[in-house]
Amino acid sequence: SKRLLVEQLLREADAAGRLKHFGRIAHTPGLVDLVVEFISELKRDEIWPEDFVRACDDRAAGRSRKDRELGEIYRLYQERLVKHRLYDDEGRFWSARDRLQRGQRRPYEQLRVVVVDGFSDLTRTQHEIVDLLAERVEQVYVGLVDDDRGDRDDLFLKPRGTLARLQTSHPQLTVRRLPAPAAEPT
Repeated sequence: SKRLLVEQLLREADAAGRLKHFGRIAHTPGLVDLVVEFISELKRDEIWPEDFVRACDDRAAGRSRKDRELGEIYRLYQERLVKHRLYDDEGRFWSARDRLQRGQRRPYEQLRVVVVDGFSDLTRTQHEIVDLLAERVEQVYVGLVDDDRGDRDDLFLKPRGTLARLQTSHPQLTVRRLPAPAAEPT
């Protein structure tokens, strides 16, 4: 759905003559993919369209035509979601975090344990959700993949960064390393 919405917004902007920088490639799948990833990356870091525009304006070189067009597509994308009460993946996390911050506990009222698994790293919003849940439940378990043999350290930078941030946020954190599963015979 995100991809279809971005594709539609690019078509509309191009038809209105607002895409000078991206005009020649406005209808290509590659541009759609790039804009979708651009929006997802900004939203994972909780950078709103106006924050992106402001950051571009603050640069010494100012905002380029490319920046203006990306900022406009992102703004239109976010407005369309709000107008139709839609959430993308990142927006669902924002909404959950905001509800927890406002004290809405359902469906969390009866929870005693929270398990966070399937992530190699957490976004700022996801860390905030873990922090809020940790205040309300007895235990939080976070599963992260790591390999302490030392021969592939670069592969585990994200989970290790996540662990470091969790240890900073939660000094009482207990780390339990589980043995790696035995290798399958070949």
